[in-house]
Amino acid sequence: MSDLQAAIHGDASRFPDILPAVEASPAFYTNFSPVCFDGGCGVRAVTMYVQDNNLIENGRLFYTLQGLSTDQRYWIAAYWPVQAEGIRMQSHDLSADEIAILNSPQLYAEYLSEQLDILEEATYDPPLESIDEIVSGLKLETK
Repeated sequence: MSDLQAAIHGDASRFPDILPAVEASPAFYTNFSPVCFDGGCGVRAVTMYVQDNNLIENGRLFYTLQGLSTDQRYWIAAYWPVQAEGIRMQSHDLSADEIAILNSPQLYAEYLSEQLDILEEATYDPPLESIDEIVSGLKLETK
């Protein structure tokens, strides 16, 4: 909870690794933005969930939102598949040297950093702002 509260208040490095409920972990987070709605606030990011080292590819990217109700009694979570333009490498375009990246955690970390720079400038489909608008239309009520 403290990590989520910190992320909502601007500390993106504390974005918790708790979605989705499958045996996969987020490879990275990028494109952080606060998203508030009637009855709470959250933070969104783009990520890719993986079990092993995998290349960043469309079809694996997700808009991920985690938030809290205003009274902090409820956790709000959502994820939505997105595609990004501007990803340079696709798996079918790899050379032998690039394939070796997947076998080295250090090289893969460097690869991710390079790709994240590209992703920061990417155009998403659907646009992240459009998903933000849908989420900001939420209304939490206690009955």
